[in-house]
Amino acid sequence: MSGVIKLASRYVQKMPEAISGEGGHNRLYRVACILVNGFSLNDEDALEVLREYNERCIPEWTEKELIHKLDSARKANHRYPEGYLIKKKKPIVHKLDVSRFLKRYE
Repeated sequence: MSGVIKLASRYVQKMPEAISGEGGHNRLYRVACILVNGFSLNDEDALEVLREYNERCIPEWTEKELIHKLDSARKANHRYPEGYLIKKKKPIVHKLDVSRFLKRYE
C-alpha cells in the first residue's frame, strides 16, 4: 500500500459510516469524491479504500454500488482542485536581515 493510499485510508477511517436511510448514499458518495478527487486515487486504489470503509457501513453496500459511487464521483464537476488533500503547501519563508547581526562579528 503506497503512502497516499495509507493517508487516504486513515482520513476515511475518521469519517462517519454510511447508514442506509440516514443519508448513507450521500456519505458514501462524499467518501468516493474524497478518494478520487481529494487524494487523486485511481479506480483500483480508490475501490480498495472504499471497501475498507464499507465494512463499517450499515448495511454494507454492494460492489456494484461502490463502483457506481466512484464512477459518479469521477464524473462530477468538483469545486476543489484535484489532489487538494495531498498537495503540499509552500513553506512560509521570512526574510531576515542578518546584516546587523554580522556587524557584531566584524
